[in-house]
Amino acid sequence: MLKKIALFTLILGLPLGCIACDGSSNTPASSVPDAAIIQQRRDAAESYMREMATFMWRAEEDVLYTRDTTILTDEDLANYTGNQLLKIKAGRLYRGIPYSYTGASAWNFYDYTSEPDEQGICTLSGLHWRCINGGSTIGAVVGNDCSSSIQLAWNYVGSKIQLTNTPFMTPMHGYQRVGEYKSSDNQQKDTPAFCEENGLDVMTKAYALLQKADAVVKRIPAYGHTMMIVENHPVYNADGSIDAEASYITVLHQTTSYMMKEEKVFDPQYGEDVYIIYGIDDKYTYAKLFEQGYLPVTCDVFLDPAPVEEIYVKDTETQYGYDNILKGQFVSNRILSAVTITIKDESGNVVMEGTCYERRQTKQPVFSFQLERFTTQLPVQQRGRIAPEELAPGNYHCTHTLRDGHGVTYIMRDFDFTVPQK
Repeated sequence: MLKKIALFTLILGLPLGCIACDGSSNTPASSVPDAAIIQQRRDAAESYMREMATFMWRAEEDVLYTRDTTILTDEDLANYTGNQLLKIKAGRLYRGIPYSYTGASAWNFYDYTSEPDEQGICTLSGLHWRCINGGSTIGAVVGNDCSSSIQLAWNYVGSKIQLTNTPFMTPMHGYQRVGEYKSSDNQQKDTPAFCEENGLDVMTKAYALLQKADAVVKRIPAYGHTMMIVENHPVYNADGSIDAEASYITVLHQTTSYMMKEEKVFDPQYGEDVYIIYGIDDKYTYAKLFEQGYLPVTCDVFLDPAPVEEIYVKDTETQYGYDNILKGQFVSNRILSAVTITIKDESGNVVMEGTCYERRQTKQPVFSFQLERFTTQLPVQQRGRIAPEELAPGNYHCTHTLRDGHGVTYIMRDFDFTVPQK
């Protein structure tokens, strides 16, 4: 059964309104209606990110995860003692959607999540991570990483930016600059080099323009990280220059650093330690951003107040029956994460059910879902088996349920069909 959790209900019901931002604005003061539209989008994106960051949950069993390429089997993982291991311990209380290097979305998370208890805590069961080691896979993937969490929030408010991994979240790949710093549009270069070339004065002026739901991103050899802006606090000297040590931003970010340290805080609300996955309202000075090589970027819908495209979901098929249960495709302008097919007999008993997930091996988001994927039988992509040819002759009812990357579900097909005599 598909479960709908409370994680995003607040965001889906956000009222319209304008909240003044802290820091400089790129929007002309005379364009009050346009500024209100953009501010509403910024507020919604930040709130969505915060909902993911504050999600409370426990796992029913221990789960291990590593990106070490020497890990090839479950036994290797169980015996691993390196410094790249992330551990989820059964029974612990965690804050923030699980970390997983999935590329571009929090997907198939909803299948593993129970309804929250009286304290607002969900239980995750059947949770698995995969090993990123050139192809070996363990179970299905759950969660998101630093780049996918931000880009998922931007997608939620209508951004059309092609979602990708952190190393490509730069102006070279279509992300919009905040400020007037120079960076190459055709050369893949580590971001600290760009900061050094521009100098502290240029970069601090750019940092001062950051607003809620913008991002800072860095790329260095074999590593990248990105963080969403919550507040910006520029401090100016008497001569009008920016004090890089006193000026700072606060951020939300999905990170492995807390997990590797198994960092925890005692929370009196729950009466126990809470283990941290997301950084919430962490503080970074402009000097630290410059030192670490962060570039300030933003997305399209924060620069253009034009209406975003309304959400659509489409089915390429118009007639439904036994012959096209696994034919056709679903298309949307939102990220798609999974399709569940449920087949019931005349008595209403479920005789066949399966869920197929988007292909995360490509590390790219999916906006169209081919139903033929149910025939691939790849364990990382599929739970349960859908094989209409194995049904006994008789009358049945079939439902196709589509879920997007934000957990919203759509009934795409709902029909009766008959399996003919062999």
